[in-house]
Amino acid sequence: MAPALERRVLRSLGLAVAPEQSKYRNLRCDQPLPGRPGTRHWPDCGRHASHKQHRRYEELKLLERAGQVRNLREEVSFTLLPPARLAGERRLKPAWRYYADAVYDELIPGNDPALPDSWRELVEDTKSDVTRRAKGYRDKKHAMKSLLGIDIREV
Repeated sequence: MAPALERRVLRSLGLAVAPEQSKYRNLRCDQPLPGRPGTRHWPDCGRHASHKQHRRYEELKLLERAGQVRNLREEVSFTLLPPARLAGERRLKPAWRYYADAVYDELIPGNDPALPDSWRELVEDTKSDVTRRAKGYRDKKHAMKSLLGIDIREV
């Protein structure tokens, strides 16, 4: 029996099922923190893929309250290539998208008191060493720069 089917059957019978390990072995928000078995997840953590990503989002919220960041948005979609129907195929190929963890405007203080402060938009992604080297991510990072002219800040 396939592992996914086996887990589904065990769940339907009400039996305990070991959690699936994530693709890049990151510590997901629905898993306990290492050394703290009683912690299932942090408040408001369910929508983030990892504890690291959740911590970074909390930092950005603090920076937003301090006035260093504005227009903080999560999971922003960028269309890199539109959907297309290839010759000889019946189905439409889906659009190629990149989902940024966070997009926000960062304050750039003016060096001269006579000049006003300015803002620049940043696209940010929380990455581990493993996911930073993944081919799919590198391809999309390259496409973001070459097609849209957008650099991705990796945290």
